[in-house]
Amino acid sequence: MDNKKIKIGIAIFVILIILSLVVLLTPRKNTTPDQDGINIPTIDTRIPTSFQTSPKQSNPQSPLEILSTTPQSSATEVYLPVTVVDFVFNDALDPRKFRYSVAPYVQTYIKIKGNTISIYPENIWKPGVTTITILKDTISISDRKLANEFLFKLNTNFPEEPLEDDHGY
Repeated sequence: MDNKKIKIGIAIFVILIILSLVVLLTPRKNTTPDQDGINIPTIDTRIPTSFQTSPKQSNPQSPLEILSTTPQSSATEVYLPVTVVDFVFNDALDPRKFRYSVAPYVQTYIKIKGNTISIYPENIWKPGVTTITILKDTISISDRKLANEFLFKLNTNFPEEPLEDDHGY
């Protein structure tokens, strides 16, 4: 076998291990909340026609806002299909009043810790561009309402070439 076939085999093996770990470690439906957050399945809604496209700076007197995202919203930057998306708000969220949609639809879970909410797929994001919309019905624990819907784009796919490790394999 030549080096390229070995590298491809190693890459496929690594991807299978990552997917297996994600499946084994991802909470299942009807799980109880852990002490660090709450797991809630997504709602299935349509993408709205108006939305906010970039995070805003914090202002204590302003409505609920998204201050930052990790990774940054991008339809061109490609991430692995197991990427967790974090949204940082200017106030702690009420988990019962957090509203969002995912297109194309993928079963997802959320984890809330303070002002940060993490959204992750049950298994993987569908390859290509996924749009996560934080709906303006979202309300913080101090009853601050999101002024505008927030649109986030995540482009995912598996790597075409295996990643090299420290040994050049």
